[in-house]
Amino acid sequence: MRLPDQLPAVMKLGPVTRVEVLDVEKWEGYTTTRKYIYFSGLTLGVITFSNNPKKYMVSFAEITSAQWSHIAPFQVGELVTTANRKIGPSANGDPHLKASYGSEAGDLSIDSSEGRIGKVTYACYTG
Repeated sequence: MRLPDQLPAVMKLGPVTRVEVLDVEKWEGYTTTRKYIYFSGLTLGVITFSNNPKKYMVSFAEITSAQWSHIAPFQVGELVTTANRKIGPSANGDPHLKASYGSEAGDLSIDSSEGRIGKVTYACYTG
C-alpha cells in the first residue's frame, strides 16, 4: 500500500468518519495504541506511539470503494482476471480469488462478485 510516512498526513487522506481505540499497551516510558481509523470506503488499523506522535504502523486495511485506488495495487471494481494476473502464479487455479495470499509480512484477501473486486483486505504483521 502507498500511504504517507507520518500519521498526521494519514489523517488528512480524507474526512475521518470515526476513530475506534482497540487496545492500549503500556511500555517503559510510552504507550502504544491500536486503533481503527474509518474513512468512507477505507478502514485502516494502525498502531501509534505516545513517544513519537507522527509514527505509526499499519496492521490492517480494508478498502470497499474505488476512490482509494491510488493507495493500493488492487482496486474495487477491477476485474478479478486483472487482479489474478497481478498476483501471479500463486493465483493460478483460483479464478475467483477466494484464497488468501501472503507471506510472513502479511496477507491479502479479495472479495468479488460477478467477476469484479468488491473489497480488498490487507492484514499486516506488526511484530
